[in-house]
Amino acid sequence: MRYLEPVTRSDQPVTSEGRQLESTTHSRWFTFAAMTLLLFSQAVYAERPIPGITSRVTRPVHPILIRNEYGPLLRILIQVDPGTQAHLNSLTFQLQGTDDLKDLDSLSLFASGEKAEFSPAAQVGPSLSLATPSITFPVDQPLREGANHFWLSCRLNDSASILHSISATCSAVVISNGSIAPRDINPVMRHRIGVALRKHNDDGVHTYRIPALTRSVKETLLAVYDMRRNEGRDLQEDIDIGLSRSTDSGQTWEPVRVIMDMGEYGGLPQSQNGCSDPGIVVDPQTSEIFCFALWMNGKPGK
Repeated sequence: MRYLEPVTRSDQPVTSEGRQLESTTHSRWFTFAAMTLLLFSQAVYAERPIPGITSRVTRPVHPILIRNEYGPLLRILIQVDPGTQAHLNSLTFQLQGTDDLKDLDSLSLFASGEKAEFSPAAQVGPSLSLATPSITFPVDQPLREGANHFWLSCRLNDSASILHSISATCSAVVISNGSIAPRDINPVMRHRIGVALRKHNDDGVHTYRIPALTRSVKETLLAVYDMRRNEGRDLQEDIDIGLSRSTDSGQTWEPVRVIMDMGEYGGLPQSQNGCSDPGIVVDPQTSEIFCFALWMNGKPGK
């Protein structure tokens, strides 16, 4: 490293004030050089690779939904080369950039082994509440050769705002022989917040499918969908059309209303009078709302 000379030099005799100024200048440049060298050495140490170990972060592209128990935020892949032995000690995550940390009820860590898909089957340690933008999960787990996948998942508070988004990344992977910062594939990506409006077994209905959404002239959101009462299959089955309304732009929703149910028309059971695949449109001139669907009468097993 080259040290810079003082900016001012003179061939005139140096006075006591001049000696003090020159001494102060040299001292400041020495301090600057020493700090630069220290920061450089720390940066080199922090980015130093661990032989046989690589790691990267990726994210699924979907919103995180209120009412869902799991909201996968990101996946950490720790790749271990053949012949390398390693033990995972901890994972540290940063949530700077999240609009409001109070939207988050808890964070959980899951291990999915060599499979890249999210699974809540193997939780690593307990779920943690978030008080600061940084959180560390202690881990005591050997790493296998090949791919080791871990998932950071969150659960949202019911009061989380759908106008907000969540930003998360993994800043440190600490293993038995060192610490590395994973390579983040898409660091600027954020997760929007949404609502799981209808879920499996809500109101005793097996499956909700085929949603359609519109807004009335009074700014009310109207969502319609299949209510597949007994199983998830298409027609012919016992299927009705449900409606949900929101008057606050989707933050909260009224209880479901059944707006199409053909009952036992023609003396046939409800399982042979299914309604499915709704659509909904608004006439902006008359304010009329039209909802339409497919009705199948008879034809069991089709």
